[in-house]
Amino acid sequence: MFNELTKLFSGQRKERRQFPRKKVRFSISWIKGPNELMPGIGMEISLNGCLWATRTPPGTPDYDCIMDIERRKIRLRLKTARSGTILRENQQWTLLGCTFSGIAADDYDALVRFCKDMHEPENKAARELAALDRTDEGVITAAFDLDFLKTHRAAWGFFRDRRPDLYAQAGVGE
Repeated sequence: MFNELTKLFSGQRKERRQFPRKKVRFSISWIKGPNELMPGIGMEISLNGCLWATRTPPGTPDYDCIMDIERRKIRLRLKTARSGTILRENQQWTLLGCTFSGIAADDYDALVRFCKDMHEPENKAARELAALDRTDEGVITAAFDLDFLKTHRAAWGFFRDRRPDLYAQAGVGE
């Protein structure tokens, strides 16, 4: 990592974009009200923002949107970094350059896979469940890396702060 940082700051790395981007059309709508979506056309997307156009611009710099990326609807919050108007076929459009200011982790993972042209990970459990008929009896087993799970859970916080030794003093434990 140090070598990559050195190349970046010394100018040896020539790419100027920090995040991979895709120039592709996608459907995007900003949410105007509880039941009102204002449509737009997405033109470019990266891991930190997107470029899109709409006939009816949002009235605030922060707004909620719904993107349709590879048959998956992603709800996110955008913040307009730049905007301008363009004329296309005698119609005025607002062009918006936005950054993501709120997105769910699962949706961000889907966005990463889309921008980097990665495939959806295989769901092995679903394949095994499909192989077992609903009327047959059977056992499905799974292998887990317990050391990985222990370190992964340690970062969650509520497992780290748990104090089971104090439960008995409170009358909850043994």
